[in-house]
Amino acid sequence: MAGLHIFTSNRMELLVEQLAALVREPFASTLEPEIVVVQSRGMERWVSMELARLNGISGNVQFPFPNAFLTSAFQAVSPGMPVPSPFEPDVLTFRIMGIIAEHSGRPDFKALVEFLADDPRGVKRYQLSRKIADLFDQYLLFRPEMIERWGAGNFQGSEDHRWQALIWHELARLTPGWHRIDQRRLLVEVLRSGACGPGVLPRRVSLFGVSYLPRFHLDVVAELSRVVDVHVFCMNPCREYWADIVSERSLQNVQRQMGNFEYVETRLHLERGNRLLASLGTLGRNFLDMLEEFSGFQAEEFVEPDGNSLLSRLQSDILNLRDPQPDAGLSVDASIRIHACHSPMREVEVLRDQLLAMFEEDPQLRPGDIIVMTPDIETYAPFISAVFGAQGTSPGRIPFGIADRGPHRESSSLRTFFYLLDLRDSRFGVGDVLRLLEAPSVLKRFGLEDTHLSRLEQWIRAARICWGEDETTQRMLGIPAHPHNTWRAGIERLLLGYALPSQGTEVFHGIRGHNAIEGSDARVIGPFLDFLEQVFAFSARLRRRRRLDAWRDDILGMLSAFFPDDDDDQPGLQRIRRMLDEMAVLGASAGFTAEVPLDVVRLFLSERLDGEGAGRALHAGGVQVGLAGQRQQTPDPVAARARAHELKIGDAARRDSSAAVIAALPLHFDEVHQVIAVAFVEAVVLRRPGERVGGDPHVEALAGRGRRDSAGDGVARIVARAGDHVAVRLRKGEVLRG
Repeated sequence: MAGLHIFTSNRMELLVEQLAALVREPFASTLEPEIVVVQSRGMERWVSMELARLNGISGNVQFPFPNAFLTSAFQAVSPGMPVPSPFEPDVLTFRIMGIIAEHSGRPDFKALVEFLADDPRGVKRYQLSRKIADLFDQYLLFRPEMIERWGAGNFQGSEDHRWQALIWHELARLTPGWHRIDQRRLLVEVLRSGACGPGVLPRRVSLFGVSYLPRFHLDVVAELSRVVDVHVFCMNPCREYWADIVSERSLQNVQRQMGNFEYVETRLHLERGNRLLASLGTLGRNFLDMLEEFSGFQAEEFVEPDGNSLLSRLQSDILNLRDPQPDAGLSVDASIRIHACHSPMREVEVLRDQLLAMFEEDPQLRPGDIIVMTPDIETYAPFISAVFGAQGTSPGRIPFGIADRGPHRESSSLRTFFYLLDLRDSRFGVGDVLRLLEAPSVLKRFGLEDTHLSRLEQWIRAARICWGEDETTQRMLGIPAHPHNTWRAGIERLLLGYALPSQGTEVFHGIRGHNAIEGSDARVIGPFLDFLEQVFAFSARLRRRRRLDAWRDDILGMLSAFFPDDDDDQPGLQRIRRMLDEMAVLGASAGFTAEVPLDVVRLFLSERLDGEGAGRALHAGGVQVGLAGQRQQTPDPVAARARAHELKIGDAARRDSSAAVIAALPLHFDEVHQVIAVAFVEAVVLRRPGERVGGDPHVEALAGRGRRDSAGDGVARIVARAGDHVAVRLRKGEVLRG
């Protein structure tokens, strides 16, 4: 039955039970998939497991992300929509690169031209175009009126950033009618006119565990509910209406502007509510407030937290919208712990010590019951591996797994692939070349073995090879060219010594042979020479500029030359092949025919791989380490949170390579701080003991401090607010810290 149904609760388990009851109602066709929209792969896996547990089986369930779901809905009602869309950020990036190059002579583009003046390899142009593409994508969601003005050629009020308006106007002129706003307009017309026939859109759609959606997405979902059975399952930490509460800082700002505290407090009806929820729940509060505007069936189910621990009291205060009050009967317990540390390594060491203490206190606690969340997995991953992996097989070793990392951080074949790309600028030192040959995939491809490496090193030393393919390498580096001690000269000496009779040290055409190779050694030197020829040939090709489709063909040839068909890491190499095909398709869709250097292609592949790392599976049975925002809504018994050391949340965008040009943009989309705040609130609200007997849930917070001045960063301040709440409960004057 078409309509909008909204379910809210402070317990994710209750929401998933409602979802399980819903999907038990079968469709007429067993081949029709169930659509469940989620915001992370971590949530997808948890919902899948819970549906299987509650219903006995879970199958034919699709879990699209919100943007992918909207795109599929747009495509369903407008079959002529190009795929990929010309306004998809990946396509926009290459379209903007072309527009900047084409219009660089215009006076309005002077700032861009000056910014890109020292960009011989085109990397800054690509990064800037990527930033602008993401920004335009945000404008479509949050500034639709401005975007439509720009598309119509009205640049009034855009004098300081006129170049942006001109770029968008050109984009809209070349491909009219296909951006988000146009697609939403078409969708609304089709749905309201009744022109959408049966089977065009899915029969039922569920949005589960979504922390926040822009109004654009909610408007589309509400329109879809005219013909689709739409169910929204969302977390609400508070049973009271809390859309109007304001934080202490907001009250102070209003007071400074109005100059009359009593007027601000009484006449403006500003409510304080719960100070922690007011300061950290802004994103979720706005989302729930927008949901209230849509008509439809609404149901809610809230559960009062059990127990009398600090964490339970904190959850209860949030649930009932109470500000904390001193409680004489409440004593310090271990349900909330805050540790102030001065480096990432120290944070991880403290984390390990605390986990060992927890395992000793509670024998039924298992490593798989614990999740560690961090806003910057790449910063913390080496320290976690060093601290947790240093114990080897000792009894005190804690099993662990790190998720959400880019695949090339963990795959030896992908690391080898990027090392091959980096040989373009190599001096071809002996260590650089042999390091590539040491890769198991490369050894296997050329028919060599580990035992051959030591023999090759001896021959290289004997032939006095140091660096450089030949004298051309020295010319490229701007130094006097000579062939001595290069690979070409050394190999000629070795081959001449093998070919000549007697001692093999005679001089022939000015070359003195070296008799290091003899007999069956030819079975080793032959494949090694093939390897060298491939390295030198491909490094020369990598120095040239090419079109995106030509780069795809060249790099695919390189993969075939250096990796065997039966490589152990075929999934990793298949990712590269798929991304190269995607890059060529994006270039064709954008009409981008310019030749670009390798740097742009390498950056494209690296970013795509990093993007695929988010939401990757966690290690079963061990302590789970992942990105905040990917795991926060699953009700694990214990949550430990590490902060990103010296991460300046508010300055992240301004430190970008395009800072000088982007700084004056009319809309600043820095939601990183708010996303982490939402993740922290959800981590606090959702911690429960699960199924283990006697297990008390708790939150372990590692609040980082600067090593120079001990000042906390944005993430540390988030943790400190929770500590302030607890301090009031305990009648303490400062934050409780371990």
